[in-house]
Amino acid sequence: MAERKGKVVELFADGACSGNPGPGGYGTILRYGETVREISGCEPRTTNNRMELRAIIEGLRLLKRPCRVRVVTDSNYVVKGMTLWISGWVAKNWINSEKKPVLNKDLWEELLALSRTHTVEWQWVRGHGGHKENERCDELARNAIKKCWTGKKWMESLSRMVHGIYVLTASYQDEINGMIASWVSQVSYEPPLIMVAVHPNRYSHRLIEKGCAFALHIISRERKDLLKLFKGPDPAAKFASLRWTRGITGSPLLEDSLALLDCKVMTSLNPGNHTVFIGEVVDARILSPGRPLSTLDYEGAYRGER
Repeated sequence: MAERKGKVVELFADGACSGNPGPGGYGTILRYGETVREISGCEPRTTNNRMELRAIIEGLRLLKRPCRVRVVTDSNYVVKGMTLWISGWVAKNWINSEKKPVLNKDLWEELLALSRTHTVEWQWVRGHGGHKENERCDELARNAIKKCWTGKKWMESLSRMVHGIYVLTASYQDEINGMIASWVSQVSYEPPLIMVAVHPNRYSHRLIEKGCAFALHIISRERKDLLKLFKGPDPAAKFASLRWTRGITGSPLLEDSLALLDCKVMTSLNPGNHTVFIGEVVDARILSPGRPLSTLDYEGAYRGER
């Protein structure tokens, strides 16, 4: 897809944390010409650096096609990471100069995948130095922290729940996609029914609705690296290096999994901000031995805001 010509999309971002770790928030401003959009969010237990990364990730996620983007942040950690360090981290399999695993690898991988879609310029500004947009982003981030304390104390309890981490695939005609899913459960024995919750803004949501099917893949702890393939924006690239075939429902079936369940959607519900798809298992396969991947093995928990 051709990159948007002309004006640059300006992305201003800041993160904040009350305690480090502790409740954290992020604030982001996107500006394209006269169009301005502000977003913010919070996490019950995080770090300042994670919120700095999250602020930019959430801004880039809103861009629906390749753009020229100027990212303005007061985080040297982010700017130096993206301009000086990340190529070395990737080359050394995410080991830093101190021969230790890179912190916040999950967010760095997500930011790297998103930034590759665009032409990005990274600009550092001094925090609390009177920069109008930076000050506004800081205000958004700190207001988001207050919401975590006052309105979302339940989030910290929910973040302690343990979920399996799966790869969910779907298709409609020639379109295919895969995504990471953790809000998954068996809901019936006879017939065998599986529930998955998918946010409506996900590309997979549309494919499940149109194709009336999905496949759920149980991943080994030793193959956690598979997850990074399903964080990028390009559906075709997600499957390029994988062995897969189409199942009974037409959904892509990944060979590099412990087991899989090919499901035909029987019904769907909209009880909140996610759609709950309930599928009947029409095919099931055990492919290899191993211990399934869960949130105990993975940094960060899906909170369901997006």
